[in-house]
Amino acid sequence: MQIELWQIHAGTMTTGLIIVIVVALIARFLRGKNWWLRVHKSVASIGTLTVLAGFSVAFYMVTTTSGVHFAYLHSYMGLTSVTLALITTITGYARQRGKLKVNRTLFRRLHISLAVLTASFMTLTIYMGLGLVYG
Repeated sequence: MQIELWQIHAGTMTTGLIIVIVVALIARFLRGKNWWLRVHKSVASIGTLTVLAGFSVAFYMVTTTSGVHFAYLHSYMGLTSVTLALITTITGYARQRGKLKVNRTLFRRLHISLAVLTASFMTLTIYMGLGLVYG
């Protein structure tokens, strides 16, 4: 049985979504532990890298088959999901560095809202991708 590129892409993006959800659960329920932030940041970074890897597989897959990038709404949703994952990770690290001259509470709400939006976009995008494969 040969594994196809779309299966690697789907598996990688689904793993990325699961990691995003785990990161959110760590932040929500383990915040009182002294190690939560270190684990939250490490796992979030792994999740973002996983999402980037999934996007790279998709880009390669399209390049080697049809060559027509962004032919479906799924593609645009995927790009949006990747962008949101990157922005969410960057805002999380920027908030911790303390170099921003903004209200920390407001910035925390932004980071949390972006994380929820990222997970939502990823879920919808995965659903749309499965629709492309299984019709």
